[in-house]
Amino acid sequence: MTWLEHYLKRLSLISWPTLDRAGLAFLQRRHVESIAFGNVDLLLGNLPELNHDALVEKLLIQGRPGYCYEINTLFASLLNHLGLKTTLHMARVLLNKERVQERPRSHLIMTVEQEGQTWLLDAGFGGGGICEPVPLQAGVVFDQGIDQYRLLPEQTPAGWYLQREIKGEWNNLYWFDLTSAYPPDCHVGNYFAATANESIFLRDLMVTRIDGMQRLVLHNRQLSLRSKIDSSVKIIQSADEMQNILDHYFGFSVQPDQAELLFQNGFE
Repeated sequence: MTWLEHYLKRLSLISWPTLDRAGLAFLQRRHVESIAFGNVDLLLGNLPELNHDALVEKLLIQGRPGYCYEINTLFASLLNHLGLKTTLHMARVLLNKERVQERPRSHLIMTVEQEGQTWLLDAGFGGGGICEPVPLQAGVVFDQGIDQYRLLPEQTPAGWYLQREIKGEWNNLYWFDLTSAYPPDCHVGNYFAATANESIFLRDLMVTRIDGMQRLVLHNRQLSLRSKIDSSVKIIQSADEMQNILDHYFGFSVQPDQAELLFQNGFE
């Protein structure tokens, strides 16, 4: 099978949609439903590789989760192959109300020109990220089923804030501008995320996936299931339960000893 055939199989598609506005939204939503975000393999001692063959093997053939550098790199390759022109960018994550100047460019996103409009695409942010492309339009609210989002322009420094509505308040997810990111930038960011002592990816277990109109989030031993109208939280009690949850909710398997390592992560 070619890598494109593996991609179709991974996304449970027979053929590629027409990449107009609706088709692009369908493809990104299918992506976040099919390929989980997660740092499982990193916590198990496997450093992420960004070369094309490694990404195809991990994300498409083995069906493993990945994080932004892996997922959005491969997604951009697919869109480029299908005839769109993507541009990669590095965003500054702002989940704890930090100032832009206090955060590094650590999150890989992309923009696409489509139907005379620039669109933000991001299939690799994890919990709270967009499910469909968002056009770069100031202040317009976009309801994506589970959450609502908007983009706000910023003059100093010039760029955009992606915000998500939480309990009636708008919260920043990240800031970005349209400066292009190139492979060396991605490799540096990937290396920092995978090796730096201060990287959250080396501290907390994180796995997320969209399941229809529900967001599934595993954070250490806590599994959260959230829709627009309801939510539930489950505390994982054992390595066996961890193994079953990864398989049932996120669609990939780990060995019993690996499940034990993930269950004990941060609790030893």
